[in-house]
Amino acid sequence: YIAIALAFFAIFFGTRNLDPNERHEGLITAIAFESLVKLVAFLAVGIFVTFGLFNGFGDLFAQASKHPEINKLFTFESVDLPSEDWFWLIILSISAIVFLPRQFHIAVVENINKNHVPKAAWLFPLYLFLINIFVLPIAIGGLLSFPDSQVEPDTFVLTLPLLYGQEALAILAGLGGFSAAASMVIVSVLALSIMISNNLVLPYLVNAKTIQEEQTNLTTPLLGIRRVSIVIVLIIAYAYFKLVAENYSLVSIGLISFTAVAQFAPSVLGGIYWKRATKAGAISGLIAGFIIWLYTLPLPTLAEAGILPRDYIEQGLFGISFLKPYALMGLDGMSHITHAAFWSLFLNLLLYVGVSLNTQPDALEITQADIFVDIHKYIEGSSDYEVVKRRAKVNDLKNLLSRFLGPARAEFLFKQYEKKNLIDLSERPIANADLVNYTETHLAGAIGAAAAKVVISSISSTEAISLEEMFKILDQTQEIIQYSKALETKSKELKKMTVQLQDANVQLKELDRLKADFITTVTHELRTPITSIKALSKILHENQDIPFDQKEEFLSIMMNESERIARLINQVLDVEKIQSTHTEDWNWENFDLSQTLKHAYKGIVPLMEEKGIKGQLQTIDNQAIIHGNKDRITQVIVNLLSNALKFCDPHNGLIQVKIQRINNQYHLSVKDNGKGIPNEKQKLIFDKFTQLNDKKTGKPNGSGLGLFISKTIVELHNGKLKVESKPKQGAKFTIILPLPEKN
Repeated sequence: YIAIALAFFAIFFGTRNLDPNERHEGLITAIAFESLVKLVAFLAVGIFVTFGLFNGFGDLFAQASKHPEINKLFTFESVDLPSEDWFWLIILSISAIVFLPRQFHIAVVENINKNHVPKAAWLFPLYLFLINIFVLPIAIGGLLSFPDSQVEPDTFVLTLPLLYGQEALAILAGLGGFSAAASMVIVSVLALSIMISNNLVLPYLVNAKTIQEEQTNLTTPLLGIRRVSIVIVLIIAYAYFKLVAENYSLVSIGLISFTAVAQFAPSVLGGIYWKRATKAGAISGLIAGFIIWLYTLPLPTLAEAGILPRDYIEQGLFGISFLKPYALMGLDGMSHITHAAFWSLFLNLLLYVGVSLNTQPDALEITQADIFVDIHKYIEGSSDYEVVKRRAKVNDLKNLLSRFLGPARAEFLFKQYEKKNLIDLSERPIANADLVNYTETHLAGAIGAAAAKVVISSISSTEAISLEEMFKILDQTQEIIQYSKALETKSKELKKMTVQLQDANVQLKELDRLKADFITTVTHELRTPITSIKALSKILHENQDIPFDQKEEFLSIMMNESERIARLINQVLDVEKIQSTHTEDWNWENFDLSQTLKHAYKGIVPLMEEKGIKGQLQTIDNQAIIHGNKDRITQVIVNLLSNALKFCDPHNGLIQVKIQRINNQYHLSVKDNGKGIPNEKQKLIFDKFTQLNDKKTGKPNGSGLGLFISKTIVELHNGKLKVESKPKQGAKFTIILPLPEKN
């Protein structure tokens, strides 16, 4: 009943504001104070038991060891809990820390400042350590004081002070328990009410006519929805308590909840680390997991309480024995929690992985997966950089925030945005993408991300930027066009049509994957220099009195970044040109590979001397005549020499270049003495946009296209480009080219 009273307190005082930034300070302060009261009360009782009733920890444990029944509790022999139960209890507990509504609400929703995380990383474990110091002393003290199990162990914190005449301490312990109950109930009902309103009710209401009327002030109705949600949750919880939970311990009911929230673990953790996961797989796994959980835990408790027939437990659904809720599929001999956790999470994970592997993600899922899994690629990106930018009227955005958060809060947020960005929104009737995102972020905190996106979309429009046009051009590669023509021609052969279509499907899927990776990588590579140019241009534009030296420095950086963009675009176009142009259009001729190598090596010698790197060049006495495009082969040699210069030992660098004839082939090798390339990555380095990062030096300069272009050129000359390397022994790249055919 106290819990109900506290929850109604939360209805009127904890849901006064939709904006989490306004609600945060009061709520978190109250919860923190209640936690301190609980900690102080528990420590006070613990100190009283340990040092008041006994002479410290040593005396307490010494007296406990004299009682055989208590002494047995300190050995594993007394633990009547199989190892599999321990395993599943640990899994469920770990999941509960993250996925329980009240845990997630405090850790994520109410965490509005990322600077609080480092402090919580040491303060929260310290709190847990302090509150657990006296758990064993109080338990042992209770067993010694009540040897015949006259009192429930759960009440030792209260009964021990009362037994020894410490009424004031007992009152303090009662207040500590009251504080613990208060914080748990208030946070739980608030979290559930926000989840229900934001994710169940509001997505439906945003499409209703009443919510689309501009004159409608939605602050009061939305607060009403949350308050009604709290009442409904409390009624359902109270009904379950009166009908079922009175027959079970608090731990048993808690473990049922833990098993339920553990169903989120596969899809959430998989979504962070596995790009191949799909929406269909996540939904399938969640549905299966929750059905098994409902069938094996909550429904049996209703049957044991007499609400459902007990035959359901003893004989199984419809009398089918392998559908017994406590022995599903004939798996017996396990505790109810372990049994339910195993089957629910097993089927959840099985369907999540199986359905994901057999369904194709759409374009949005591919983009989201890349952002979630490779988030570190996007952390340094500009917040207002998007492939598609949204535009909206400033007044529309302000009216929208006023309807959901109230006029005063909306005005404050817009003033804060103006102050932070040093602009006057009254002079800018059209909001840019950054302001639209800013509005959506604060709106999402009040009504949820899904509803906020729908509402923002109703008043905003999209505008494509020039980069997208370039991506569309890059996207329409000549390989796809040539492949489509070949497919149309071969489709006329009816006997081979089935095999051809199957091959086409596999190739198109691969091209689609490569296209998504290609666009994502080009976007990332272009974003960094564009962001730098944009920032420096803004500084130069807004600061006319900047010193001349600093202007020169900024302009130099902008010029270098512009050249970086130009190099990337030229290399991208070079890739497209090499792959789409017929080799007959090249200038094919017989030329001396040895002289070409000498010329390329001579050009890089000054750079080697500048870095203090030694070089060794070994050629053959006679001419090494090959048939091909001299400029393209020179491009390959220069790229390999540049890579060797970049990756060789910075302190005692050595580059060895050698050409020799083996049978009817010329082998041109470039070897450095750098850190080498791991075996598992030696094939990957020839892919597009692939570069090996170093933990100390980070990502090397360049676009990651050089080796891909070089390999393609060599293969178009009927040759091979291979690499040999061992860790800490450098890398050796070898070009193998055939001798020209005799006429």
